[in-house]
Amino acid sequence: MTRAGGAKAVVGRAVKLSPFEWLAINGRKAQFRHSAACHITGLSADTFKNWETRGIISTERLSHGVYRKYCGHDLIVFGLAGKLVQLGLGAKDSAQVALHIWRELLKPINRIRRGKVRRPSNFSNATAFISSAGRRGRKKVRIEFGQIRVPAQNIQGGEPVIVFPCGRVVSSIAAKACKYRVHERRIEEKLGEWEIQDPLTRTRA
Repeated sequence: MTRAGGAKAVVGRAVKLSPFEWLAINGRKAQFRHSAACHITGLSADTFKNWETRGIISTERLSHGVYRKYCGHDLIVFGLAGKLVQLGLGAKDSAQVALHIWRELLKPINRIRRGKVRRPSNFSNATAFISSAGRRGRKKVRIEFGQIRVPAQNIQGGEPVIVFPCGRVVSSIAAKACKYRVHERRIEEKLGEWEIQDPLTRTRA
C-alpha cells in the first residue's frame, strides 16, 4: 500500500528502497553526525571544515548541542564535490558543479516523492557532461539520463572536460547513508531493549 505523496508504507515488514527512493523519502529527514558524514562521503574531517569555513559549500545542516548534523542532501553535495576534485576540478568549481548537478537531480527525485515515477533505478544512469563553455569561465553542465544521445563534443559548443557518472555517485552515497541509518537504528533498538530489562537484584552477603 502507498501513502499520499508516493511514500511506501508496509504493515508488519520493512520495505527495501532504492537509493533514489530513500533520498526522496528520507533525504531531508535523516540526520548524520560529522563522523558519519565523513565515513559516508569519503571526505576527511579537515576537508569538511575547510570547505565550510571558506564558504565553498553552504549546507542545510542542523546543530543540536555540540554536535553538527547533516541531512542526506548535504552528503550528496559534499560527496559529488569530493569526486569532482579527484577528477581534477578545483574545490570552488567542484562545489558549483556539484550544486548544479544536485539541483537537476532533485527534479526527478521530487517526482519519485510524489509517486509519479515508476522506475527510479533509471536515474542511477545519469551522466553529467562538464565543459568550460559557460559565462565568465564557469563550468557548463549538461545532464543526460539513460542512454546518452548527445555527443560529448557538441555540448553548447564547448569541448568537454569531464564526463561524470553522477547518477552512480549519488546512488552509491545514498546507499551508504541508508545502510548507516539502518545499522544505527538497530543499535538504538538493542540499547532500548537493554534499558527496559529488569535491573539485576543484589543480595547481601
